[in-house]
Amino acid sequence: MIPKFRAWDKEELCWINIATLNFDGEFWYLAPAMDDFNPVYYESELGETWELMQSTGLKDKNGVEIFEGDIVLANGVQVTVSFGEQKYEENYGDETYYIGFNVFTKMGYGMLIPVKYEVLGNIHENPELLS
Repeated sequence: MIPKFRAWDKEELCWINIATLNFDGEFWYLAPAMDDFNPVYYESELGETWELMQSTGLKDKNGVEIFEGDIVLANGVQVTVSFGEQKYEENYGDETYYIGFNVFTKMGYGMLIPVKYEVLGNIHENPELLS
């Protein structure tokens, strides 16, 4: 899977679709998807005015791609999609740790149990869903 990203512009309050994201070993270079766009160095915006979010590679039950920062309904439970260290119980008491997204298909057991996600919104456009 080729990683996909999107960015939220905290000043303009809008989404920026990222066409490419490159790391040269020292700096990140972002190229937003725009007509007649010259790729420009955007390090100052990254983390300052732009919040970068990666796609999980999953789609919800309606075919909507799920990104970090999305608020999804997973088997009746509302979850804010995040990336980082995750921990869950498996096989009736064993704990499993991994680094990744907190949306997955295992729900507390060693067997796979399909989860039907539904994107309800995201943390930027729908903060009311966070309460």
